[in-house]
Amino acid sequence: MQLTFQSERIALLIHILCELHTSHGITAQKLKDAGRHIQQSISPIERLQLLDELYRVKEEEEKFLDRVTEATRNQNDRPHPPATLATRDIFGIEIEPDKEIAIERAETARSASDIVVYSNASERQGHLGAAATTLNDSTGTADFLQIQVGPMDRWSVHAAELVGILYAINIINKAALQRWRLAGLHTRTATILSDSMSALQAIQNPKIKSAQQIIFAILESAKNTKSNDIAIRLQWMPGHCEEPGNDTADQLAREAAVPGKTYPFAPLLSREKAFIRRGIYAQWEKE
Repeated sequence: MQLTFQSERIALLIHILCELHTSHGITAQKLKDAGRHIQQSISPIERLQLLDELYRVKEEEEKFLDRVTEATRNQNDRPHPPATLATRDIFGIEIEPDKEIAIERAETARSASDIVVYSNASERQGHLGAAATTLNDSTGTADFLQIQVGPMDRWSVHAAELVGILYAINIINKAALQRWRLAGLHTRTATILSDSMSALQAIQNPKIKSAQQIIFAILESAKNTKSNDIAIRLQWMPGHCEEPGNDTADQLAREAAVPGKTYPFAPLLSREKAFIRRGIYAQWEKE
């Protein structure tokens, strides 16, 4: 009988979390109000425990969502990329799906740009890292930035790739200043080469909801760079194609993907919900 109750509890939990919350706006209080009219007809009496646990689970989820709302209030209050901050006015973005053509165009971009930066993200020991780097003429690392983004249960590779692109813009600003101070050279063009097609597509279409706060930071940073007459181009290039810059950025991101300092963005809300639900499932299975 215990196994039967256990399976029923899990089935009810999955139902209430995956169906009722999103499709009917069911709350713990509404469930309690409805339950009062049917409790006398429930048999055996032990089944009433299922209702009590169902109420508890809904209450815990509601408390969690309230905490997430409070913790991300500043993030949600921050405006999404407005129409006046159109991507096409800030970036030139090229996403060539053909691998061979993309490699050729990446080489052309390298030859035509004053500054070329490679960005990447990588996973290690359950954590994500992001990095951006430039190379000197002998394909050695000239400058780089790297950061541990966070654990994979709170972050996605997609978000980490976006952080890498944000770091690439920071490197462009730094490199442009150095070119001016050391050689009196004015930077006109800069290219960021990324092997993440999804990240470039998200920047190309800022209305995509995932990782909005990072996309907004990218657009703001690039807008400031453009105000200094530097045109930034984002270009997709295939990963794992023996490209020194891409491989170096990947290695730097992997090195950074260990517990330590993380980027000051709030974790993705979708990952936060999944995290707490996994905790609830684990707790129920132990009971």
